[in-house]
Amino acid sequence: GKLDARAGRKMGHLTITGPDVASVKTVARRAAELLGLPGLDAI
Repeated sequence: GKLDARAGRKMGHLTITGPDVASVKTVARRAAELLGLPGLDAI
């Protein structure tokens, strides 16, 4: 696995599913917040 995080380097992914787009967006925003990911205002 990859040990160091660097800008522009993919470290993994999340798959989020739900009953509708709104609930998936809510979960995605919360996951991004918990992971400290920037720039997810577009989702």
